[in-house]
Order: sequence, then C-alpha cells, then structure tokens
Amino acid sequence: MRLFLIFLMLLSSCVTETNILKYQQDDSETTNDSESHKDSETNDTTINNNVTALFEMGLRQVACPACVGVTEELTLKLEAEFHQQTLSSHFDWIPNVGECESSIYPQNLTVTPMSVGDTITVSGQIYDFSLGSVGNGKYSTSNFYEYQYERQQNYTVATQSPKGEFNFTSLSGFDWIEPYTLLWVDQSYAFDAAIYRTGAEFTWGPSGISDQFMIIIDVFSKDGSQSLGSVTCVGEDSGYLYVPGIYLSYPKNSLTVVYVKRLSMVKVPIQDMGTNVEVLLEWEVVGTGHIE
Repeated sequence: MRLFLIFLMLLSSCVTETNILKYQQDDSETTNDSESHKDSETNDTTINNNVTALFEMGLRQVACPACVGVTEELTLKLEAEFHQQTLSSHFDWIPNVGECESSIYPQNLTVTPMSVGDTITVSGQIYDFSLGSVGNGKYSTSNFYEYQYERQQNYTVATQSPKGEFNFTSLSGFDWIEPYTLLWVDQSYAFDAAIYRTGAEFTWGPSGISDQFMIIIDVFSKDGSQSLGSVTCVGEDSGYLYVPGIYLSYPKNSLTVVYVKRLSMVKVPIQDMGTNVEVLLEWEVVGTGHIE
C-alpha cells in the first residue's frame, strides 16, 4: 500500500490551535508580519559559553495519520540529554534563516553522557513533570498530554546532582495554515495540495511567536515506494515562507509529506553549574501534497 510505504521511508522528521485540520474547504486571511531573530543567547550570568545539555519540548499534529502510517494525530515530546561540556552546538545542522538545503537530517553531537540524578523536574505554571532516566544522561516522560501543554508560559527545569536550574518560555500553535489542502484528514482527499515546481508559498497565523520557522518537504515517487529527496527551509516566524523552485525539481505528481514547524532554539544558563543548556522548542503540523 503506497501510503504505508511512505511511512516506512520517513526519517522522523481541544483548543483552536490544535483543531486546524480540514474536513472541508474554508477561507483564511493572511496575518501581519512580526520581527523575529535567530539563536537568542543569554550568557551574561554564565562562566563560559559551553553547552552541557539539550532540552526538547515539542508537539506534532498529523493531518492524516493513516496516510503516513502512524496511529496518533497528536504526539508530544518532553525530554533532555545531559553530557560533558562542549563548545559545539546541537543546532549546527539547521540552515540559517533565509536559507534552504537539500536532503539534510538532524545530527547528534559526539559527546560524553553525564548523569544529573535519577530524575529531573519540569515545572510549569499549573502542571509539573518528573522526567525519569532512560539511559546515561537521558531523561524523558510519556505522561505529557496536550491539555497539560501550557502555551507561552514560563517553565523551570531542575536537576538533582549536580544541582542546577534553568528557565524557558514555551511556544503556542496555529489558528490556520495555507495551503489549507495540506491538512485534509481523509485518505481519499490527501495529497491534494499542489507544491509547485516553480516555487511553493506557505502562510500561517498567528505569527511572531517564535525565533524561527521551518518548512520540510519530503518527496516520494507516485506510488510512495521510493524517496526522491527533501528540502529544508528556515525563515522568520513572519507568517510567510517561500521555497524556491530550484529545490523542487521533481517529477510531476510525486507525493510529498510537508512539515510546517514553528521553532525556537535558545541557549540559556543553567544556574550553579557555570555552563549552558540548549533548548529546542517545536510546534509542528504534518500535511500531505503533490508536486505540480
């Protein structure tokens, strides 16, 4: 079955914002542009510029789960990886704002893991979480649900041994995304959105919430059995991003899986440890289309 084969080849890339999936056509309006920036760094209170952890918080909403072979419409992530200090960045693989790259995928740093206790705690304004150890220096929880995700709120993360603490502000999602046909939930209508070989435009709202915005287009053969390539473009969270046609020279009617991702990448000091944590926040919607 071609739709299931697409899933096998993916490399993992009941509020309004999580209810934007489409059962029928509707009209949308564009939104105002807002200024954003890349890689905010707060180093005033740190001893050095090193990094000792990657902390991730994310939400993914899949428009048509059956189309890409997954069972859940919504999945959430809350996890961390601690390691010995390094001057390298977990974000080095990500294109700069205003740039696109073909066929790139997340890359892990070569680092020495470091335990910071049996658990770490993540505290929001209402909900608190305990992330248990799932490996040397790695922590996560499966008990994190959409209703517990506090939008645009301050969170505090605390470690046990050595003791440390850092803060970040969470993201929020979308009220609408264009082209809206990306979001068809029915298999019989999926892959309807036209991704033009001359260039593809994407708009969304609200905007101006995060540092950056990312569009990933994975392209497959007409029957979904073969991966033809991908393109990753990064821009500001301005409500508009354009993918140039030079990256979309694939056969007509090739199938696409499109990742529309609000993205925040910040380096924050971890108090009492004299170093920094890189925080990766993602709010992602996955849709389907075809090359036109």
